[in-house]
Amino acid sequence: MWRLGLTLRETLGVRLALFAAELDGELRVRRRLWFTAAVAAAVVYTAILLLTALVVALFWETLRIAALGSLAAFHLACGIGVMLLYRVLVAARPVPFEATLWELRQDAARMLWPT
Repeated sequence: MWRLGLTLRETLGVRLALFAAELDGELRVRRRLWFTAAVAAAVVYTAILLLTALVVALFWETLRIAALGSLAAFHLACGIGVMLLYRVLVAARPVPFEATLWELRQDAARMLWPT
């Protein structure tokens, strides 16, 4: 009986170590992605605003309403495009802690149907 307890304790320790390693890797990847996305968004947003100001300044005397309207439509299209890309990226992401879940399923199967 005590061997069973030792085996269960050892198995649980291994599974927890695997979970901790996966959690650490997942957190590092997500932090890096969020930082990169934030910097990219800030830079692109600034560039779009400056281009908008430039186009409006160029057409101020003649077509300012048309320039503002077309740029507003462009900004809306860019926003919709980014939202669609986000949906694709979220749908394609891997299952978090896949290895840990697989190992736990294997452990449960071995306990219920030992060979």
